[in-house]
Amino acid sequence: MSVGSKTKPMNFEMYSDGKINTWLNPVVKHAYNSRGIAYLQKGEHSKAITDFTEAIQLDSTQPIFYECRARAHRAIGDEASAASDEKEAYELGS
Repeated sequence: MSVGSKTKPMNFEMYSDGKINTWLNPVVKHAYNSRGIAYLQKGEHSKAITDFTEAIQLDSTQPIFYECRARAHRAIGDEASAASDEKEAYELGS
C-alpha cells in the first residue's frame, strides 16, 4: 500500500499508518480498544498498548481502556505502568 492509501476493514476508514479516521465514526474509541484486545490475545503487546492509548486519548473516562492497557503493560513486565493504569481505572469507577 502506498502512503495515504485506504482500506475499509470493520466499516471504519483506516489509513496505511494504522490510524482510524475518528472524524468519520464517533465510536472509533471502541474500535481501537477492540483491536488492542485482539493484539493482546495474539501476544503483540506493544501494538495493544498503542491502540489502548489511542482509545484513552479519544475518551479518558472509560475505565475498561485503562484496565486493558494495564494487562498489556503487565504482559511485558511493566508493573509500574500496569499499577498506574489500574489505579486510574479504579478512580474512574471500575
